[in-house]
Order: sequence, then structure tokens, then C-alpha cells
Amino acid sequence: MEFENLEKDIPGKKRRDIPKNRKIIGLNLGGRPKISKIKETLVLRLRSEGYSYRTIRSQTGVSLSTIRRIILDSDSNN
Repeated sequence: MEFENLEKDIPGKKRRDIPKNRKIIGLNLGGRPKISKIKETLVLRLRSEGYSYRTIRSQTGVSLSTIRRIILDSDSNN
């Protein structure tokens, strides 16, 4: 009986330990990668020069929603 409970508990412990180990090693923990600071500053500079969101998208390759988020985040920080 006790052996069965121990066996069921092992996968749960392994799952909890994997993210900790990956974070220590520096591996990707999943999710989308963040946009680089260089592209963020490029988006902000192009917008301050008067370019539209779609023009910025075509020049940088960044999605419209990401462009909007970058601009709104910078406005709220200032």
C-alpha cells in the first residue's frame, strides 16, 4: 500500500523540480520570448516621428498588438 502512494508521488515531485532546475541552468521556461530593447526603442522612435502602426509593423516585423503594448507601456511610465 505505501509503495503505491510513493510511486504516485514521484512524478509530481519531478514536475515541480523541472522548472527550478531549468531556471538555475538558464534554459527556456516556455512562453514567447520577449521583444528586444533595440526593437522597442525603434518602435518608440518611429512612432515619435509620426509613423503609423502599420508602417512600423512593416519596417520592424513586430505585430500590431505588440507595437500598441510597447507604446502604451511607455506612455504609462512617463
